[in-house]
Amino acid sequence: MSPLYPDFIEVMLDPDSIEVVLERRDWRGRRSSERECIPVAKQPGAAAWRAAIGTLEAKLAALKPARRRARLVLADRFTCYTVMPWPTGHVTRTELRQIGAVELEAALGVDGSAHEIVLDIQHHGSNIVVCAISRDLLAYLRTCLNTYGVRAISICPRFVDTINRWRNRIERDAMVASIETERCVLGVLQDGQWRSVRSLRISNMAVEDLAASLRREQILQARGEYPLYVNLHGELDSSSLSALVDLQWLNGSAGQSRSSASEREVPHAQPAY
Repeated sequence: MSPLYPDFIEVMLDPDSIEVVLERRDWRGRRSSERECIPVAKQPGAAAWRAAIGTLEAKLAALKPARRRARLVLADRFTCYTVMPWPTGHVTRTELRQIGAVELEAALGVDGSAHEIVLDIQHHGSNIVVCAISRDLLAYLRTCLNTYGVRAISICPRFVDTINRWRNRIERDAMVASIETERCVLGVLQDGQWRSVRSLRISNMAVEDLAASLRREQILQARGEYPLYVNLHGELDSSSLSALVDLQWLNGSAGQSRSSASEREVPHAQPAY
């Protein structure tokens, strides 16, 4: 590492594995990168995120001390989502988060006091994607990063990361699916505004059944007219999804290895939560 350039780490935190991309620059500014996918050892009786963060902690402990910045993406299994309309009158971002917590509790029974609220705002007056992340998860993660001198520049849920990473490629009328091993988060955009965002459990679902479910959602939510943008993670076989109408892969094409952390398209800036 050059003292002029801190290392940069991009981390994808999943219950089953974590992916770490470490980027370094030498004193001439030349870049090099290393990518590693590390299995997560389960901790019986503990929350799945604890084991994932414990695996990240072991990775950071094995690195030589250095100045580092990090961008982290959390699996959708660690989060939950809803959509709310823009409230009437003048509201601050703090008030928007408070309203979002109420909306999540009403829609999904989420305890707002135990979660931090993340908002994805397209523009003033538009519908807002509301996401809840456990405060315990974030506190444990921040403690881990601080212990090893890592400054988090962004901690982002995966579906929100998908929106922001590929926002310029997604049409104003579209469906967006973030698919991982046990969860599919599916959002519907209409005239550039989010109409709905919901989670589908797919842990016991064959890929063919997932394709049928997504096609049904295309028909029910968008009358079959909207393109479906897919960000696929994990070891799912993508070949059965290729038959979907107007399918657009956001991270590669069918049959390729899929990982958002290795994509180099520059995302919109996200604050650290």
